[in-house]
Amino acid sequence: MNAARVLACALVVLVHVDMHLRADMTTWWPGGIRFGPVFTATVPTFLLLAGYFARPEDLGRRFARLVPPFLLWNAALLALGAEGRDLGVGEALRLLFTGAWQLYFVFALLQLHALDALAARWRCQRLAFALACALTVVGYAVSEALLWTAGPGDGTFEVELRRAGPMWGGFYALGAALRRLPGARERLEAAWPWLLCAAAASWLLAVAAYDAQNARFGFDPRHQFLISGLPFQTSAALALVAVLGRLDRRHVASPAARDTYGIYLAHTSVLLLLYGAMRRQGWTWVGASEVAVVASATYLASWTLVRALRRLPAPLRRATLGE
Repeated sequence: MNAARVLACALVVLVHVDMHLRADMTTWWPGGIRFGPVFTATVPTFLLLAGYFARPEDLGRRFARLVPPFLLWNAALLALGAEGRDLGVGEALRLLFTGAWQLYFVFALLQLHALDALAARWRCQRLAFALACALTVVGYAVSEALLWTAGPGDGTFEVELRRAGPMWGGFYALGAALRRLPGARERLEAAWPWLLCAAAASWLLAVAAYDAQNARFGFDPRHQFLISGLPFQTSAALALVAVLGRLDRRHVASPAARDTYGIYLAHTSVLLLLYGAMRRQGWTWVGASEVAVVASATYLASWTLVRALRRLPAPLRRATLGE
């Protein structure tokens, strides 16, 4: 699972860099908007891995690890103006506690960890698994239905909905099932060719949904929560874990995987500082090659920062990296 963590983290950095450097909706994604669905599989992959590595009995320890750096890096993002607009005190506090920019993921993850712990305590993991999958399917279906009946609105619907842990519960539950069921991971890895085929076929459906949005609204207001995109997100996340699982047996990605949480927490703050410095120098970018260069620089700078933070005393490491 370590190799999947490293790749998913790198893709997240790439997406966020691309959004900063090429803000036009039709050029957000490397390779064009038709590659957009590929990057919607990153968060599902992270949540699948989170469910796999979670230990419900260690809920208190996990919260102690996640919450302090979550608040610290949220404060850093807000101080750096990550939202791109002036915030009132109430809005700033809401984002501080629910996640600015990519840190909404941690807020959603905290909810899922708490629900997982409750299911373990009440000995109803199977029921919780079924409910989690059902809520994700229903949530995605309602989101797409509202898009086509009520219109896209001002674009904040999906931004706010992604903070709701139950929307992602099905992916977390799949990861937990891989951990709990004997031989499940081995069977998953053996099925990698079929999973790749399923991902390729469902990618076509997701692309068709993007095209339909562009034809109807002139842009694609929903990226994540589309029932037409759910089969791709699920099969792609499973395929990524299955294909890269073989690397884990060689421990190729183990050293880098340890730093992925820190990189995820810090990379947007690093990007904002890097982007600001480049703008002051008068640099501009338009092509995918420039995005790849800046994404690589952002990832490496974030990794260097994480390694430096590891040298701090234990209380400061816990506050910044959750260690």
